[in-house]
Amino acid sequence: MHFDNFRLLDHGIAGIEFAYINGKNTKFATSVWSNILLVGRSVAEEKVYLKSIGEIVGNNEPYYAMCELDPHLEATGSVTGCVHGLHMAGLSSQILYTGITFMNYEAAVWGCSWCIHNRGGYEQEFSNITYSNVDRVATWRHDHAGILVDLDGTLTGTGVAGSVVVPNAPHLRDTGSSHCEPFSGFSYLRGMQQWYMVCSKPVRRISMWPQFYSTWYNYRAVVFLAPDILITDVTDHLADTDHTAEDYYALAETLLVKGPNACFEQAPSEGYNFLLATDRHYMLRWIDDNKR
Repeated sequence: MHFDNFRLLDHGIAGIEFAYINGKNTKFATSVWSNILLVGRSVAEEKVYLKSIGEIVGNNEPYYAMCELDPHLEATGSVTGCVHGLHMAGLSSQILYTGITFMNYEAAVWGCSWCIHNRGGYEQEFSNITYSNVDRVATWRHDHAGILVDLDGTLTGTGVAGSVVVPNAPHLRDTGSSHCEPFSGFSYLRGMQQWYMVCSKPVRRISMWPQFYSTWYNYRAVVFLAPDILITDVTDHLADTDHTAEDYYALAETLLVKGPNACFEQAPSEGYNFLLATDRHYMLRWIDDNKR
């Protein structure tokens, strides 16, 4: 299925949104979205106007509080109140967006909108992208939500083909100055902050379904199941022969939990899902429920 030559203005929360497209059982199918103009707000200043918050505080004036209350929405645990041009599905891949113009958005893309925590992570490709009054490329649902592949350098604005936009998980921030760079932007709540990483080398989605025999496995029977995984980039520290375990434990790390499931199918089901940069060395630690 392909989509071509659309013009959308003041479209509400998302110009394009879907729950599934070319999911995990798809065989060599690529959907193309081409020659599309997306205008989030006809009034340019309202791109960061969160109306619902203004109503809550009894203020009739525009409430410029950032459309995203948290960089990954983890603090609110809810959907965004902002408009994006594209809402990327949590279970989708093999999609090309080309000839897309985004106008009047705080962020052009909301990554993994139809996914729950620790799900998603699929690649989607972009080329010939144009922006007008857009603050940043993406807002991510969580640290492992997805990978945006910039085929020609127009998505990121770097002019470098083959770079990728990924969430700014701690283990991806410590990847060396030549591999991944953070994108920082202004927040009405926090001032300058990091929104995502732009990596010059590929980042891959990793899924696994290990079996555990610890007596503390899923001890509390909570939704987010133990054991946890701690991911640490140790590439730049392998030559330090005097490093102790405590030195490695002090490095930046990303906490990953198993689960949960949703009311509709998500991938990976009942497993672990995370993103790793290529040409790097990682340390993975498994923490059972006894150590939480």
